[in-house]
Amino acid sequence: MWRSLLLLVFLGGWISDAQALEPGPVQAEQEEAAAAAPSACSSNREAALVRYLIHWKAKAGDDPGWALPPHDDSDWESLRLGGGWQRRGTYWLREILDLPSAPAESDPLTLSIYNLPSTFEVYWDGELVGKNGRWATNRKDEEPGTTRFILILGSRLTGPGRHLLAIRVSNHKVRRGTIHTAVAYGPLSALQRPLRTMLDHRLVALGLYFIAGLFFLFLFLRERKSPAFLLFGGHALFFFLHGAYIYGIESLGLRVHASALIEPVATFGIPAAFALLNAFILWHFDVRRRGLHLAALLILALAVVIRHPAPAAMVPIVNAVFVTYGLVLTAVLAVRKKRGSGLALGGMAVRAAYQVPGHFSAELLRFLEAQPGFFNMVMTGAFLSFFVGVIALKIRDENRRLQALQVRSQRLEAELLKKSIQPHFIMNTLLSIQSWFSRNPAKAGKLIEALAEEFRIINRIASKPEVDIGEEIELCRSHLELMGYRRNAVYKLDLEGDLSGLKVPPMLFHTLIENGLTHAYEAGEDGSFRLECIRTGTGVEYRLVNGGSLLAGLADPGPGGVEEGMGLKYVRTRLEESFPGLWELDYGLKDGLWRVRIFIRAAKAL
Repeated sequence: MWRSLLLLVFLGGWISDAQALEPGPVQAEQEEAAAAAPSACSSNREAALVRYLIHWKAKAGDDPGWALPPHDDSDWESLRLGGGWQRRGTYWLREILDLPSAPAESDPLTLSIYNLPSTFEVYWDGELVGKNGRWATNRKDEEPGTTRFILILGSRLTGPGRHLLAIRVSNHKVRRGTIHTAVAYGPLSALQRPLRTMLDHRLVALGLYFIAGLFFLFLFLRERKSPAFLLFGGHALFFFLHGAYIYGIESLGLRVHASALIEPVATFGIPAAFALLNAFILWHFDVRRRGLHLAALLILALAVVIRHPAPAAMVPIVNAVFVTYGLVLTAVLAVRKKRGSGLALGGMAVRAAYQVPGHFSAELLRFLEAQPGFFNMVMTGAFLSFFVGVIALKIRDENRRLQALQVRSQRLEAELLKKSIQPHFIMNTLLSIQSWFSRNPAKAGKLIEALAEEFRIINRIASKPEVDIGEEIELCRSHLELMGYRRNAVYKLDLEGDLSGLKVPPMLFHTLIENGLTHAYEAGEDGSFRLECIRTGTGVEYRLVNGGSLLAGLADPGPGGVEEGMGLKYVRTRLEESFPGLWELDYGLKDGLWRVRIFIRAAKAL
């Protein structure tokens, strides 16, 4: 395992260097994927018309002349506008746009500015064309704008050729540096409809995370000894909160300063979610030395924080390190053939594919001919499906172990009941033998022979879980003969139906007949039992019927009116042991006869 950790540190360092040059995950989804859109399929033709402006010229201060095209900005600072970029105070941004042709009047050129803190004015070729919030040179007078700003440019301004886009920014209220910013332009239809589609896809992904989070939290509340459920539920809910924040600013257009307060929580929630995912793997698979693994994760995260203290650079690298750790950990578990580890490895591979550096994501989107929102939705569904499968396997295995323990418990209970029944029966029989010896020694001898025969059969079948019904009937008839000698009466057992090939738990009908003799017939009263067997397409039904003078004294017999003794408890226990969940037992008095019905469904009836 520790060799794998050394490999992890190497991979984590490689990914850290790679991602330090790449935009954050939100920016990668919105900018790099959109930049790859020109080669997408026909369903993405509108998105292919959108262009993202990433490389800008910037200068602190304020001069109205900076909005004019003739101004020379060659000495201005070059910057990359995107994930985590932010400036304080007053400054200008400039960028040159080349329009190959004039847009259609029915679908005008539109400018979209996403999450630029905190207030700005937009100039097109030196002309003021839009405002977002109230621009000011101080905190008191500044009024932040909204996170999504859409500006439709008229045909008069958007003829073919080169144009200057200048943005005059004041940012005195937003102090955090994790905000992701994007500026794009294209036809109005290309900016609106793909956004709506992306939001719909994101909403589906949000629903999946929310349902998964609640489901596993409920499982934890039901099974308090399973912290893995709580860990994975927390992972899903952290992703839900992050996605809800992104959905909120894209669909509702929150105020930029409000966005700046919420985004750090949402942004750092992703590393927390990945940490919980790794903890889930450690607990779910019962990995040894979990504390050392968690310490290793913490050390790696601290190393990234020290090397890249800026949140915009730190967060995606920490995410990559945590995902790589989980990938290596599940791969080691899969090599060791831990049950469910293959599914976990598949889920981590899906997550890793989604967290790779931005240009790889763009190439993957290009290959799949998919939009970022659709890609997000599909990857979310695949990831959750893998890990739901991991947990489902664990639950199924635990249920099987529980059922095995229940069967073992039932067998022990049956053995105890059998040991309780036999001494009672032997004691009564020995008392009968003693009584007959003084009155009729010959009959006492026959009683001893009948007792020996019954015990011979019991010893042969009692230890078996199931016996052929012919052996059970042989035991029943031997018992009726013995009881006839004991009680100075004649008892018989009649059979109806096809009994061939059937198996039942040992001493099942023997116990029921013994109960019938005890509770239905007076001493010296002859009696008979009838056992019917009815085979149907759904199973086998047994009906055991007997009369007896004592039955008239039963007030309200039936499952709810007769107290079950050890005999009926033994019958229920043996039925559940042999046919778990597949049997029914009914009994009661009808038309002056005591009737017992046992139905065994077809899964094990024959």
